Amino acid sequence: MIKKLYIITGISSGLGKEIFGLLRKEDNYILAIDKEKSNIKEKNIKIENLNFLYSPAPSHVLIRNESFILKEDVDEIIFINNAGTIVPIKKIGEFDEDEFNANIKINFIAPSALINTLVRITINKKKLKIINISSGNINFNSPGLSAYTCSKLAFKKYLDILKFETPDIDVRHFFPPAMDTPMQETIREINFPIYDKTKKPFSKEDLKNPKSVAIEVLDLI
Repeated sequence: MIKKLYIITGISSGLGKEIFGLLRKEDNYILAIDKEKSNIKEKNIKIENLNFLYSPAPSHVLIRNESFILKEDVDEIIFINNAGTIVPIKKIGEFDEDEFNANIKINFIAPSALINTLVRITINKKKLKIINISSGNINFNSPGLSAYTCSKLAFKKYLDILKFETPDIDVRHFFPPAMDTPMQETIREINFPIYDKTKKPFSKEDLKNPKSVAIEVLDLI
């Protein structure tokens, strides 16, 4: 029986957790990459404990799982880029270099390295589809979110260039609505005025359930 292999980053909370939960119900292979350790042990699932911030070479997680990725009964590999961070939520001139570098590494450098390695492993061997969980913030100049906005925009452009270079790779961007997730809790805890005077922060009632958004993501596939 021909199956799909899903590679997904960031499954311990929020949207990634819901996507992973839905994928587990399907009879396919999953390689999950997350900073939190997991006790899940299922035949078709591998979970790699990897913190993008501290890993000098995150792509090694794919290299050591190359045989799993290239299984004979897999006809398509679907990479879901979900892991990310919104901090620092500070104006330019207020955050320090380490905070900025951490954001860029998690949101741009690490996933770019993973994609580079995945393309090298799968080219001319397997169909590859990439679902990038992006952000609507890349279209706005939101005060306090310079690191987040720039890193998410940079990764989108990276994938757009990949699609131009290799048209056979299916690249899709998903721009999720505001959801009831730890990221929104972080915004509220910091209480930074990232919205302009004509807008107000979302109330909890305005936030979408991440499970319903996860269904939208999988509909792209």
